[in-house]
Amino acid sequence: MTLRRYLLPEVVGTAAAVAAVALLHRGTGSAYAAAWGGSVAEAVGYYGVILWRDTTRSPAAGWLRAVVAQLPGTLVEFGPAEALDTLLVRPALLYAAPLVTGNLALGTLAGKIAADVAFYALVLPCRRLRRHWLPAGRRRTDGAGPAVVQEAPEMYQ
Repeated sequence: MTLRRYLLPEVVGTAAAVAAVALLHRGTGSAYAAAWGGSVAEAVGYYGVILWRDTTRSPAAGWLRAVVAQLPGTLVEFGPAEALDTLLVRPALLYAAPLVTGNLALGTLAGKIAADVAFYALVLPCRRLRRHWLPAGRRRTDGAGPAVVQEAPEMYQ
């Protein structure tokens, strides 16, 4: 189910973004630094949860092998959206929304929600590509791990 895949990462990413924006704005007084810091903090929180979940469900032996096994799928699902989101859309909206609303907290949340809409408009079609190009149970040809990689079906529902 889509909500199950993205809800916890969103909660963790949102908490990280709000904390980073507040700390950086208070520490530097710069809306620009706060916007970039919030964007980076949200990405770290969000992808930390995504990779943690995906690697704990991976049959690859060892943490590093599990991360490496998940990278192609993660890049297909999130790569295009994340490139636009982190480098352009989210920093611009996290910068502009507090200026428009006149309130740092309200503006940060409004900017985050607007950026999320743009982000998921790209992620959801890419998720379909991931399921098509890298279906569960695909055969491994590199000799590492089991011959058939079984990924947790709930990751793709």
